[in-house]
Amino acid sequence: MRSIRSYFFQYLLAYIIAITGVFLAYRYYVEYPRELATVAEHQSRELRSLARSLQSDTDHLQVAVRDWSHWDDTYQFLRDPKTRTGYIEANLQPSTFEVFSLAAIAFFDADFELVFAQGFDLEDSQPRSAESLLPSPLKQTFRAGGLPGEPFQQTGWLNTALGPARYALDYVTNSLGDQPPNGYLMFVQLVTEEHIQALEEVTRLELELAAVDPNAAQPHLSPAGKIADGSHHGVADSRTQLLNNSAGQPILSLQITHDPIADPRLIGPSGIGMLLALALVPFGIGLAIDRTLLRAIRRNSARIEGMVSNNSLEELPRGFPVRELEQMREAFNDSVRLTRGHVEQLRQISQTDSLTGIGNRRAFDEFSDQAWRQAKRLNIPFVLAVLDLDFFKEFNDRLGHPAGDDALRLVGKALDEFTPRSGDFCARLGGEEFVVILTGMQKGESMERLEVLRSSIEALAISHPDSAVAPVLTVSIGAVHVAAPLLTDHGSLQDIMDSADKALYCAKRQGRNRISTSR
Repeated sequence: MRSIRSYFFQYLLAYIIAITGVFLAYRYYVEYPRELATVAEHQSRELRSLARSLQSDTDHLQVAVRDWSHWDDTYQFLRDPKTRTGYIEANLQPSTFEVFSLAAIAFFDADFELVFAQGFDLEDSQPRSAESLLPSPLKQTFRAGGLPGEPFQQTGWLNTALGPARYALDYVTNSLGDQPPNGYLMFVQLVTEEHIQALEEVTRLELELAAVDPNAAQPHLSPAGKIADGSHHGVADSRTQLLNNSAGQPILSLQITHDPIADPRLIGPSGIGMLLALALVPFGIGLAIDRTLLRAIRRNSARIEGMVSNNSLEELPRGFPVRELEQMREAFNDSVRLTRGHVEQLRQISQTDSLTGIGNRRAFDEFSDQAWRQAKRLNIPFVLAVLDLDFFKEFNDRLGHPAGDDALRLVGKALDEFTPRSGDFCARLGGEEFVVILTGMQKGESMERLEVLRSSIEALAISHPDSAVAPVLTVSIGAVHVAAPLLTDHGSLQDIMDSADKALYCAKRQGRNRISTSR
């Protein structure tokens, strides 16, 4: 009988050489290109997410300026700005600029000539002159593409003295929209640090927005105001996108640093580690010694898997051709025999209440589920009763816990004698709470039996000086009788348990030492 070690060293050298060549070929032709494609697609999704987020913010600003530009008050103001100064005082409040993060609001007449503009310093929360913040002449920012007096809308980017900003422009008309435009309204929204942080949280990118000189030569990176999806730029840790004004001139530079989900390399530390792991774990040896070793291993492994699937334990009947594995088989069989004995002992212990000797909560859960399933299958009556010893806390406080334990043992013995049939069951749920299950009894008979149980516990004559209902220890019982389980409203065993608990509370409210039924 040869050892596994002799087989191992025989094939290990050939295995290492072969697996190294296969690994390198697989990395070069399959895995490495796939990793590059994965990272490129991830970065492309990040850039598309950034473009959508920027467009969403611009759309929100456009909606805000559209709302203002279609007010009747705005329309009347541009008709006669000199006599309607109250419009400015009422609407261009600091809160207006702060809510929309606006650096300026500007009004133009139908010929795109500036009528009024108000700037605002968000950091100091103080008004500033628009001339000190915005480029001049301001109409050159958006003039391209619009005809005087015609409906005209535009969004874009510009530089302000406070930093990069986006703007939205819309024509001014009345609220019904049935009048020709008499001017234009422009909102200039500062791109604040909060905006950048919000974009970074949504896209998982690191972003930095900076002004550029529109007259300086710039590389071609993106069209006006748009973010390229990156699919034709390949994999890069960071990239720069230019945001252009309406005239096609680059005015803002957006530095984008991608989330580093991976660093594709043909052979990196992980690849070297994989080669070492493959060299140390001789998987290929199993193929070479399959007929002499692995067939027996698979056969017995299949038997063990069947044991796991069937939740059972069996001895392995057939041996191995290798000494060490045969020793393991014999040890396994010894363990199976030992475990069977221990499992039976533990099952008895785990389902028995150590104080009273009757079933515990685990035993109740198992028996009640089986009994309820059988009652539904045969459609026979099913009774569940919850018992609670009256004023048992006061009993323990007055007479001590040893006396309480003695009382619980006597009650447990009475319950055990009360449930001699195979279809009956009793258990201690915990503390002074017990449960009884009866099957196959009509309601009258089952209630009579429960009354006998209540009387028998009272007849134990366990002195209870602090009881408010009797000089001896008594019990309150809440019971549920299900005459036809297939037709009952109780959908589950938990519903029955809840109903029994409610009946028990009812028995306590009615004075204790009695039986209350749910139905």
